[in-house]
Amino acid sequence: MDRFRIYALNKILESAKLTPEQNAVAAKELRRKCAIYIKGAAKRGKVKDVEFYTRLMEKYRD
Repeated sequence: MDRFRIYALNKILESAKLTPEQNAVAAKELRRKCAIYIKGAAKRGKVKDVEFYTRLMEKYRD
């Protein structure tokens, strides 16, 4: 479920239609959701998912 929310947040962040404040909030939420997803993926041994979402999370670092 979070995977689809992460996808939607990434899509809206890439669209550049947000104000700087909205962009910061969306990026923070994307990082939070990625961290949750990474934790679950690591627990289940999904190495590729962990790598992908870690890179995505790093893309939106402050």
